[in-house]
Amino acid sequence: INRTLPPVVSWEAQAKTLTVKPGEAVTLEGTVKDPEGGAVGVAIFAGDQEVGKASVEGERFRFTWKAVPIGTFALR
Repeated sequence: INRTLPPVVSWEAQAKTLTVKPGEAVTLEGTVKDPEGGAVGVAIFAGDQEVGKASVEGERFRFTWKAVPIGTFALR
């Protein structure tokens, strides 16, 4: 049986609870632990909507979400 283990993405502390003014940009950082070592990028979602992508360097990524709309979002 060939099993593929999914990567585990973790947000840095500032991304766990964050308040920004509508229209502002916010830079978020995180890590990717890939058991198979092949993660080259991540897609960032606010709820079910993709808001961008980021490249993975080593195990780290950085994403700037520009013009954040009004609302409350759960990023994943």
